[in-house]
Amino acid sequence: MAEPDPFDDELEALLDDVWDRHRQGLLERAAVLTSHLAAAQQGKAGAWALAGAEAHRLTGALGSLGFEDLARDSGELERAAATADPGAGAARMLELAGSITAALRATEQRPRT
Repeated sequence: MAEPDPFDDELEALLDDVWDRHRQGLLERAAVLTSHLAAAQQGKAGAWALAGAEAHRLTGALGSLGFEDLARDSGELERAAATADPGAGAARMLELAGSITAALRATEQRPRT
């Protein structure tokens, strides 16, 4: 049986610290994304592109912290913003952004890698 690697424990501790320091920022980023999606749904010019850029940033941050499912959902938002008609997809995207926000609010600790 292999012995635990002390480096793994150190890395986990560092990632926990990053999560603790950046959790609120991720929630704020998700709120900005939701705001852009709501504006896109109302037909505001440029809001769909802003939503795509925000989803891109959120996807990277979530993936880096081990939130694979949430990063996948955020990536779906990013792809939709790049390819879809804002009017047709905004309601579904708002629902997905709300799910991401709810999951982040309910998460006290980051997933273990």
